[in-house]
Amino acid sequence: ATVVAQYLISNELLATSTLFGGVALVAAYAIFAERRRELRRVALLLVGCFVAAGVVLAPFLGYFVFGDHYPPGATQFAAALVNVALPPDLTGLTHVLGLSYPRSSAQTYVGLPLIVLVAAFAWQRRNSRVAWLLLACLAAALIASLGDELALRGRGLADPFEGTGIPLPWALFSGLPVLSHATPGRFAMFVTLAAALIASLWLTRGGWLRWALAALVIV
Repeated sequence: ATVVAQYLISNELLATSTLFGGVALVAAYAIFAERRRELRRVALLLVGCFVAAGVVLAPFLGYFVFGDHYPPGATQFAAALVNVALPPDLTGLTHVLGLSYPRSSAQTYVGLPLIVLVAAFAWQRRNSRVAWLLLACLAAALIASLGDELALRGRGLADPFEGTGIPLPWALFSGLPVLSHATPGRFAMFVTLAAALIASLWLTRGGWLRWALAALVIV
């Protein structure tokens, strides 16, 4: 029922969630060798869910495959490296203080405090396989959000895309059905999800310095 509902709400979100969920499942399969039997069962259950959803959604899928389409025009909007660290105009506090970067995107903005928090977590939990999994998922989503070509600086609404000519892994997926209409910048939601899990685990050990850094992330 969840798969059917998500398709009816947004087939783009269903496709991208399936892709990044698959990446997480493959990463877990590689990292947790002793859990591979359980992970195979999970994969089979997911396949069964999608097959059942496909039967229910058969009329919609038929129209999707054979009907007319109006491709969205925002698929070219991808993140740039500065988007990750520099605050955009839409970030209220930094805008008031004059610290915003007008060529940065609000969707893909992570912020320096959260980057520092993730780096600290990666170092302190460097021997934890759970940390490896979360960091792998975060890295996969972040790289995908950069689109099929690396751009160093952000872009304004009227600015041309300033690519470097360096191809990125998303180029392998951008030509696939459904995913070809996905907006890479929106993959930042999966970056945020992984980062939120990392922050929650990092804060479990307490300490005022940790909470102070977490407060900066919120600001």
